[in-house]
Amino acid sequence: MTEVNAILAMGSSGQMGLNGRLPWLSDDYAEQVKADLAWFAKLTAGGVLVVGRRTYDEMIAMGFKNKDRALAVWSRDQNVGPGGFITMLYQKYPGRPIWICGGAETFECFKGYIMRWHISRIAYNGPADVRFNPVWLLG
Repeated sequence: MTEVNAILAMGSSGQMGLNGRLPWLSDDYAEQVKADLAWFAKLTAGGVLVVGRRTYDEMIAMGFKNKDRALAVWSRDQNVGPGGFITMLYQKYPGRPIWICGGAETFECFKGYIMRWHISRIAYNGPADVRFNPVWLLG
């Protein structure tokens, strides 16, 4: 079976989202965000990105360029569960690592399949309505 990873950024207290967006998308964090996106691009190059619908919409709004990655949008409304979805991606993209990229509901669905977590921290201390759940690390 192929390697399944998770990758995400969070604030200093586990903040991941606010009102459907990344909470640190402001000029105050521009340098950190730029460095974080470069880290994301380097790690996920050649891989298959699995994102939920809202994360996909946010990536498109941010101008995400999908040059050398396959992008798979996950929805609970599909006729296949997370394990079947991973198997389908493995068959379609053999040998390519799979990256679970969020959001929170997607991490929750795939937590039992994730072998390694890659987490970056943004020096954000503001509000959030979505936070990292450490239970996800237990699978």
